[in-house]
Amino acid sequence: QKITRRILMEGGQFGAEFGAMTPLKRSTEGQPENYESDLEHLHAPVATVQTPESDASLLRFRDLHSNNPNKQSARKDPSEPLPIYSDFRPWIALRNTSAKIDNSTAPFPSNPHTLYIQGDAFGGVANPGWLGQGISVRKGIPFKGSMYLRTLDRGHLLLSVRLCEQVAGKRSPGVALVQATISVSTRSSDWQLIQFDLPAADRSQPKARLELLLLQPCHVWLDGVSLMPTDAVAGLFRRDIFEAMSRMRPGFVRMPGGNYLEGTGMRTRWDWKATVGLPASRPGHYNSAWGYWTTDALGLYELLLLAEALRSEPQLSVYTGYSIGAKYVPLNDSARFVTDAVDLLDFANAPHNTSPWGRMRAQMGHAAPFGLKRLEVGNEESDMSADGYPAHYKLISDALRAHDPTLTLVASGDWGRPLRGSPCLTGQRCDVWDAHHYDSPDGMVTYARSYDGYNRSLPPVYVGEYAACHGAPSLRAAVAEAALLISLERNADVVVASSFAPLLNNVHGTQWSYNLLNFDSSRLYALPSYYVQLLFAESLGAFTLPAELDPKTDASAKVFVTASIGRQTGPHASWPSGVKVHTPADAEDAMSVDPQSSASVLTIKVANYKPARCSLQVRLDGFQFAEEPQLNATVLTAPSPDESNSLDEPNRVQPEALEVQWSPLEKNLVVLLPAWSVVVVQCFLR
Repeated sequence: QKITRRILMEGGQFGAEFGAMTPLKRSTEGQPENYESDLEHLHAPVATVQTPESDASLLRFRDLHSNNPNKQSARKDPSEPLPIYSDFRPWIALRNTSAKIDNSTAPFPSNPHTLYIQGDAFGGVANPGWLGQGISVRKGIPFKGSMYLRTLDRGHLLLSVRLCEQVAGKRSPGVALVQATISVSTRSSDWQLIQFDLPAADRSQPKARLELLLLQPCHVWLDGVSLMPTDAVAGLFRRDIFEAMSRMRPGFVRMPGGNYLEGTGMRTRWDWKATVGLPASRPGHYNSAWGYWTTDALGLYELLLLAEALRSEPQLSVYTGYSIGAKYVPLNDSARFVTDAVDLLDFANAPHNTSPWGRMRAQMGHAAPFGLKRLEVGNEESDMSADGYPAHYKLISDALRAHDPTLTLVASGDWGRPLRGSPCLTGQRCDVWDAHHYDSPDGMVTYARSYDGYNRSLPPVYVGEYAACHGAPSLRAAVAEAALLISLERNADVVVASSFAPLLNNVHGTQWSYNLLNFDSSRLYALPSYYVQLLFAESLGAFTLPAELDPKTDASAKVFVTASIGRQTGPHASWPSGVKVHTPADAEDAMSVDPQSSASVLTIKVANYKPARCSLQVRLDGFQFAEEPQLNATVLTAPSPDESNSLDEPNRVQPEALEVQWSPLEKNLVVLLPAWSVVVVQCFLR
């Protein structure tokens, strides 16, 4: 069977500070009742800040760990209001300074709250980084920054922008690591965009803070304060996190996530039209699905840029009128969602000289279309009544296909078993449907064989979310996920793609413990599940081959095997335009190609979900070898199935080389499988 593409991850959470700085404001609309915009009620006067640049991203960017804006982007100032901490204000007034949120003036009417500062010389404000955990300053890396500023004073205003070591007395200025003086002409009382550069520091400091000092007595309004390290990928994304994502070679990025799309009502859903334009102008919204405010600095445009930077295809989701725990918006009031879906397609793909949305994309910096080929209609929607999901799916999908007949549409409604009444079962066109699988490691292993018996007359499946998620992330969970991936690869005629979720998590704002990558302001480590994704990405074949375990030697049913021939070409494989089942003759053709071609690699993947090691003998029936093949084998294992990695021990569980025995007479491979292990063997045929 053709291996269509195993998309590795849908990528949840670019969690945490992929970050730089944020704009100084947020709307109170959609906030919890205890939200207060007057800082005088706090024991230390501080204010919130949004960001003018955008944060970004995913591979299944599933926004559920705290606030995404300060996570993914390389932005260093987490001034945005955060998850759970609905009254958190990161801006601190320094001595001889008062600061408060003000809504009497703003550079953008859509975002009315700004930071008003009044102080003496050497007064000012400071920002200690996301959740107060500090801003990472790395030796040799300069910063670029910007802010919107307004004052009624006339003449020249002098400000000092500094990155400083944190100090015990929060209201005292710190010791500067780097600094720059800004001179602002204040002949006008209009808002001005101020841009500045901070030089590289001569030493690193993972927990610095940003300070804006007044060099003369004055009063000013600030908004959209942003600070970005100059090595940020695409000017947006924290480099170490981006590079770890890129190593997984994702074929696509699913965005903006699942429940984040829906919210719990109209005001708290993801409205993509409110996430484009200048980041500082975006009003933001309360993400009620996961309980925090987001500035939407990570918007549709930035998500598309992330997919492009990763050399991946974007896969976007569109809102149907359903929010979590609520009824659908009536069908006769849902035309706006159809318009939003078609306009989203135009923003991504329309020529800039014929479409207003294409023109906006070009004005934001990307004249060429992004080449969006796939949209998902809704997320986890199970109301299959006549007025429920089937009717809303038809309304939106008919309009999208009329606008672009080449578009692939993903339908909701397969949660491990087909839901009666689904549009995919009642005659509507259904290109593929989305299945989500979260379970304990034991449950995941039990489920892993389910696609062997999948009804091939049903639509193909995209496993859009999965994780062995009960308990702490561990080797045990990673082996269980490998067992599922082996099953998906073995059934590649019906499973067209898969994506893990969530992806990223800042360790200081964890909500879901099972992720692929964890980090703080300056460090990053991969969890065992990440290495499973990496191993499968690096060994993706072109055709699956028949591979069976002798039932007499596999009584426990806890060993899973798949085999493939060939290699996906190019740095990233992609979701195919169709699914094709290949016959044995096709496989023979693949095996007989030129030895220098990509098809000359035989790959065997094994998951041993058992507490005992075992010896696996691999018979290569039908292969002809002129000489001994070159063998490479890698294993992921650890002394205990509950082992994992951490900030202090980032390499406790990671892949290692494994010795494989070759029997030239029997032409057999012998692989010693450690307990609780994932093994990938590549046989380079000659």
